[in-house]
Amino acid sequence: MVVHMDRAFFFDTVRHRLFKGNLTQPQVVGITAILDAWEERFADADRRWLAYILATAYHETAYTMQPVRETLAESDARAVEILETAFAAGRLSWVKTPYWRPDEDGCSWLGRGLVQLTHRRNYEAMSVLTGIDLVAEPDRAMEMDAAVTILIEGMLQGSFTGHKLADHLNATTADWVNARRIVNGTDRAEKLAAYAMDFDAAIRPDAAHGMLARLKAWGSHVIARLTLGAPRVRWDAPRSLHHFDKSDRSFRVIRHIVFFTVQEEHLQEVRAGLSILTGIPHARLLEIGTNVKTDQLGTEIDLVVYGEFDDEAALAAYKAHPDYQLSIERVRPLREKRIAADYDSRTAVTRPL
Repeated sequence: MVVHMDRAFFFDTVRHRLFKGNLTQPQVVGITAILDAWEERFADADRRWLAYILATAYHETAYTMQPVRETLAESDARAVEILETAFAAGRLSWVKTPYWRPDEDGCSWLGRGLVQLTHRRNYEAMSVLTGIDLVAEPDRAMEMDAAVTILIEGMLQGSFTGHKLADHLNATTADWVNARRIVNGTDRAEKLAAYAMDFDAAIRPDAAHGMLARLKAWGSHVIARLTLGAPRVRWDAPRSLHHFDKSDRSFRVIRHIVFFTVQEEHLQEVRAGLSILTGIPHARLLEIGTNVKTDQLGTEIDLVVYGEFDDEAALAAYKAHPDYQLSIERVRPLREKRIAADYDSRTAVTRPL
């Protein structure tokens, strides 16, 4: 069946299900590049394959939907440094041979692209597939057209591990969990499965076709909120306490605030590492802010994480999420001070004592 996707519905759906209500322009550009390539080359293929391809890019790029270098570093040298530190600390126990170490020609075969292409043999294979000499110029795996081709063709053909999309998603099987074997064994397989099913729900014609379906979905959302007695918010508003009546002391939120000091040369890497936290689903609102340093008495803080949670259980679930540990692993070696505080909005002082 040819996929005639209602892209307006698609983006509305993934914005709320996967991107916490907000899509950046680079995310839209990356997703669109994948959708365009798919509809041009594989419009009659199983749309579940497209969903899992999108989920893989979503995970492997730390939700940026842009080709990235492993560890999100700005250079090969910095990525190698971060990987060596993690390897020495025993945090990469599954790695037998450090594939990122430069070879005799000075090339590093660390992960690049939308699917984190690693090892020289894979660069050689993808050179044939893309028509680009990725062995001579491995950084070209981060060009959008090449990255999209590697992502889609590699997963269709089973180029990475021998497993291909048709092995796990076919006429008789819908094994979203083991589809992770196409790229990386069973690493975070259940999380990838959940992402893929969210993308799949945004693609299906019966759930995503035309203005009527969008109006029905909006109506169902409003009715559900009224039925549950939830506070009324705009349909596209972030679920933040800022949109509710602050005089209502029965409404509760746990505010989680973390301050970081960082050397200037590490600022962007730490910011990128902290951005991983925004993909964790347990927060009402989660923001990574850069201190504008206008206070006359102190400008030591560089970055701020601000979150709002329904209760202590939601905050605990957030901290137990695998992406929380991933963020720590990327940020801790680079930051200096970390100061954290949590408080209950119901006990906060909101008027002069």
